[in-house]
Amino acid sequence: MATPIQSGTLASAASTTSKTGTLFSANTGVGNLVVVSIAMSGSTNNPSPTVSHVNEASSTGGAFTKAGAVSNGSGSSGIRCEVWYYITTLAQATFSVTVSTTCAFVVSGAEYDGTLYTNTVDGTVQTKTGSGTAETTTSITTTNAQDLLVAGFAMLANGTFSAATNSYVIETQAGQGSFGANKNATGTQSSTITDRTVTATGAYSTGVTGSNSVVWASVSVAFQDAVPPVTTGAEPNTFVGVISDNYNSKRILGNWFMNMKTDGFLSLPPPVVPAANGDIIYVVDRDAWGYGY
Repeated sequence: MATPIQSGTLASAASTTSKTGTLFSANTGVGNLVVVSIAMSGSTNNPSPTVSHVNEASSTGGAFTKAGAVSNGSGSSGIRCEVWYYITTLAQATFSVTVSTTCAFVVSGAEYDGTLYTNTVDGTVQTKTGSGTAETTTSITTTNAQDLLVAGFAMLANGTFSAATNSYVIETQAGQGSFGANKNATGTQSSTITDRTVTATGAYSTGVTGSNSVVWASVSVAFQDAVPPVTTGAEPNTFVGVISDNYNSKRILGNWFMNMKTDGFLSLPPPVVPAANGDIIYVVDRDAWGYGY
């Protein structure tokens, strides 16, 4: 199951078109999942900013994928929430965020271990907007039993979030800016990232309590935390393995687990179940490999 490793925040500090900085206190593990929730507010001159891209801050660092985004209002009276994710390819603590137009923004991020054979999003990403202190998500329906559920929240205030519901946990949160004459210059927003893991399909939602009664927005995403067992063609004396496309690890479904390196794949037979998401699925005779229990 997915396990949170670390979390952190990154703030633009003022209106800008990009920000590079330290999101985490330690480097990420290669092959882990990083999810960021970004809160941003506009101004009179730049009423509707969006995130252009998020990436690891190095010349070879890879780019994040946007899971979902939603705006509630525009200009200095509006707030936007965007959630992006990435399977890391480098040990990295520094990340970069680029936006479409000059604005202020704040990032909440979390790293997860033991999650995902691929970067597949399960179900349909859900968004929601509202106003007040009770901030909620639209229910997201999962199709995979074991999922990591992540919900990002943004509100138009330099405030705090508390009391996540339905077994979700607030991993981190951050805010910046202030109401007043300098609001358009510095921006005012807060973001948080919440999560939980589940072991059964269903409809899931959560909510948090904001410290300020203002407009808010939320994005809810389900990440596939386990590939459903493959039964076609599998004999009683076999186990099913899924090798992720980064070739760093191998997880055996059911009662079997092996931690493999690249040289462990040399004598594997050809894949019998090619997966549409890019994974390679093998059915291997367990006696021939000497793994049992």
